[in-house]
Amino acid sequence: MVARRILGLKTNIDDSDEPISYRTAFIFIIVSSGFIIWFCIRAGMSIGIIIPFFAIFYAFSLAITRARAELGPPAHEMAGMMNSQQILVNVLGSRRMGANNLTVSMYFWFFSGRGYREHIMPHQLEGFKMAECARMSNKRLVLAMALAILFGSLASFWSLVSELYRIGGEGGPAVGHIGQFNWLTNQLNYPKDTDIPAIIGMLAGLAFTFFLMAMRMRFLWWPFHPAGYALSTNFGVEYFWSCLVIATLVKYIVLKFSGASGHRKARSFFFGVILGEYCVGAFWSAISVIFQTYTYDFAPG
Repeated sequence: MVARRILGLKTNIDDSDEPISYRTAFIFIIVSSGFIIWFCIRAGMSIGIIIPFFAIFYAFSLAITRARAELGPPAHEMAGMMNSQQILVNVLGSRRMGANNLTVSMYFWFFSGRGYREHIMPHQLEGFKMAECARMSNKRLVLAMALAILFGSLASFWSLVSELYRIGGEGGPAVGHIGQFNWLTNQLNYPKDTDIPAIIGMLAGLAFTFFLMAMRMRFLWWPFHPAGYALSTNFGVEYFWSCLVIATLVKYIVLKFSGASGHRKARSFFFGVILGEYCVGAFWSAISVIFQTYTYDFAPG
């Protein structure tokens, strides 16, 4: 149906309330994908690596966004620093990928790296959801997002270069501060072939995830969420696992003794608790910047 709408054929789908029309979105996808491919080719990557690299990245993007929509986890680290470049190294081997592809892909760590904290897609989805609840115009929100991306990108690049010149790369906000250059050096100095055990592990994890999805859709009583399985395998959960346990117990007690109506009443209170915690964390972060000193670490890692 969406394809018919894009092609201008007769269909019952109405996209007038969407942030942008389906046809415009499709055109943007084609143009932006073409620019990405051109940029990567000019940077030195081969077309045979570019397409699977970004296909894997987009798959991660959809998975992370869905996890945020269904569970709203405050972190979504990938186990074993799993990303497009690492998956391709496991499947193809660093020897077959070649130095040019490895080098360029390493510079894409800022969006295809480990934590995906800066990933824009979950934040955009949450923004659209808030606009829907507040009955705001999605079309105006798209314009605001576009302007924020433009000015935010320019400000980020400027601040990064400024800080590198001010305090240097060692220990500063350099692109290699989490070991990307060490990873690249290791791949170039010790070329590897296809990693069969890693592939088996990825396939086993994929099969188990689909099993959890099937069980969750088939049985309402099934307690295990596939997104929870993915999140539990990374170290990001260690920052807030105790909060999840406490919240689960409190929710169980409220539902047990007050039912659904009590749960709805208590939800506003706990939203206030979350907001208060973030306000306190933001306060101490501001104090650390103003007075240039270490304070309460609101979000470690």
